[in-house]
Amino acid sequence: MLNFFKPKENASSLKLSILRDGRTSIGVGISSKFSIPQFKYVRIAEDPKSKKFILFLSNERTGDCFKINKVGSQRWLDTSHVFDSLGIQYKNRKYNLSELVDCI
Repeated sequence: MLNFFKPKENASSLKLSILRDGRTSIGVGISSKFSIPQFKYVRIAEDPKSKKFILFLSNERTGDCFKINKVGSQRWLDTSHVFDSLGIQYKNRKYNLSELVDCI
């Protein structure tokens, strides 16, 4: 009898990246792990102690929320002004934010 291995969720499938145009790309793996498809908006905060970003997922629109945009199965946020204000040089390279973000 054959023993089949099941695919395991790995770190490479849990990506949250800053693209070269300043958008935040939400990978399919992280999208399903945090049930992002059921939400319409995200509020972004920075914890000054840990320097981590905290994403608050919501269906209620407030003045400080970002719309979750969708193209196919890919989701993204228009966040270029956030990274500009933080001095992050995203135009020269792609950043993986996965280790700098907590979702609530």
